[in-house]
Amino acid sequence: MAYVKPGVEIVQEARTTTPALITPDLVGVLIGNGYHWQNPNAANDASIVTETNYDGQSTPFALSGINSVFYNVDGVPELVVVDLITISGTGIGTVTHLTYTDDFAVANNTVTISANAEYQNNLYQIRVGYLAKKTPSDYGYKTIYSLAEVEETIGEPVSWNPLAFGARLAMLNSGRQLNVVNVSGIAANDFENAVDSILGTREVYAIGPMTHKLGIGTLKTHVDTYSLAINKKERIAICNGDLSGSWAGDAFSSDNTEKTTTATTIRNSNISYLDRRVVITHPDVAYITETRHISTISPTWIANSFIDSSAGFAAYALTAKFAFDAFVNNVKYKAGTDITAAIWATLRDAGWAGGDGLVTVKVPVPGFYYSALVVGQVIGEFPEQPLTNLPTTGLMETYGSGDYFNEAQLNILAEGGTYIMHQLNPTSPIVSRHQLTTDMTQISKRELSIVKALDYVAKFIRISMVPYIGRYTITPAFLKLINSILISISLFLTREGRVADMKVLSVAIDDINPDTIKVTVDIAVKYPVNYIKVTLLF
Repeated sequence: MAYVKPGVEIVQEARTTTPALITPDLVGVLIGNGYHWQNPNAANDASIVTETNYDGQSTPFALSGINSVFYNVDGVPELVVVDLITISGTGIGTVTHLTYTDDFAVANNTVTISANAEYQNNLYQIRVGYLAKKTPSDYGYKTIYSLAEVEETIGEPVSWNPLAFGARLAMLNSGRQLNVVNVSGIAANDFENAVDSILGTREVYAIGPMTHKLGIGTLKTHVDTYSLAINKKERIAICNGDLSGSWAGDAFSSDNTEKTTTATTIRNSNISYLDRRVVITHPDVAYITETRHISTISPTWIANSFIDSSAGFAAYALTAKFAFDAFVNNVKYKAGTDITAAIWATLRDAGWAGGDGLVTVKVPVPGFYYSALVVGQVIGEFPEQPLTNLPTTGLMETYGSGDYFNEAQLNILAEGGTYIMHQLNPTSPIVSRHQLTTDMTQISKRELSIVKALDYVAKFIRISMVPYIGRYTITPAFLKLINSILISISLFLTREGRVADMKVLSVAIDDINPDTIKVTVDIAVKYPVNYIKVTLLF
């Protein structure tokens, strides 16, 4: 045996080991209609231009001849765009934008251009755009990992493609991957079925419907049910209500008394849900700036843009607006001027759009896109991060918020737990006026950041405990192991700032069920800075 100098040898051995902690994700998912937009502006794409030439005679052509996969326009024929490009005769290269019903009809996925003697001396190439329903293989649950994948997975993210545009907004505000459920929306209960049948088996958190046809009550039932301890799937719903039936007098009336009545009606509706897991964003309309084909900015086209996702949107009869000052036919149109049917016809006939048919304007969109912004923030920010006054990106202007209601009326809305999207002026970012849930009974229930943080802690503890279920027997040593893991979680969450403090109070065998361990953890949540009160002494 080798010689060792006399001394004290110490070996350190841990009686228990602490496993690596696995942090959960708060997963976002949007539900809505995703379409294929056949872009009429893609002049270099041979599939856009039909092989049929128009010579002034009645000319039918099937949309399947343009795109053999996506050509079903049932229910949205008003969203077909037809241009004529002169290829021989007078004015070669001139583009003429036709009007649905006046110049062409759509039936059985076939477009028929009407006979017109004015066009009989020239020959025209036909360029077509349309919004088509997707195929069955495109529906269901999908994961999108980058903004570039939105078009590939759902469709081009133009504003009238709800799921695609909503996904783009959510990802712009999160910088993270997103899940979507593409629903055909053809059957009346398609959206309701998707909630439980598809999401019921998924680990998701923030659910945002890109439609007004999925009832808030349905989502409330879903999130409450799956958030029960027995179901182990905490989740929240970020909704937006269709307010077209909530207005006192005419929608967006300038009468102050009617505004107060409307605010009270909306407050009473929202507070009835009384649920910390239900968020209702407001208002139900926004404006964006978008470059799009001139045919898509007519009042008729805009009114039909969301026919499958928001019945109330058309009722507002909203119009596009000039994004910049414009001179057309020696008439100056100021930025913000409504593009009425008469003005649109003038713009079209005057060739305002140029050869590519594109114009940059402000256009109205449904308010469920606010929910996409909030879903993005929920999954993109730390769980404890308050969302009040946190800037969003993607939508340009609110319509029916602080631009319409005064401060007292906005406070009435907020009393109902209304998540008001607000901006100081038309050029400032849109923010949440106050991150409210519809449960206003306690601060800890009304503040969305607190709800998020508690759900995050619950998911953290669950995924840390699940590996020990069923594989071990309950012994004093095992109870110590569970206690040590919980202490590690508590220290980690406190150190990382997810909670203000967290202590394990007890780990013990249940007195009634000997195969059950009961744990009590005390959590001090982090409260947002909502009010600063200053007294000036003089």
